[in-house]
Amino acid sequence: MSFLTKGKAYIIVTTADITEEMVNNTKKDFYSEEDTLRTSNDTLKTLFKVKTPISAVFNGYKWYNLKKITPILDDTDWTTSD
Repeated sequence: MSFLTKGKAYIIVTTADITEEMVNNTKKDFYSEEDTLRTSNDTLKTLFKVKTPISAVFNGYKWYNLKKITPILDDTDWTTSD
């Protein structure tokens, strides 16, 4: 059984570190724009949802599956998704 359910990964990136390539990966996979990504209420972190294979641009960041990311989003202050 794969850690990344249905080939989806959730990655938390420091908002200041976001690159155009990261945004393009999310656009390509989920038709999301930078302004529709989920952010922490203090806007210091942004949540990306991407499909596998995961671009090397996300190397060095921790990847979460849905089961692991859900409690993190529930326990901290994140904007609600539309």
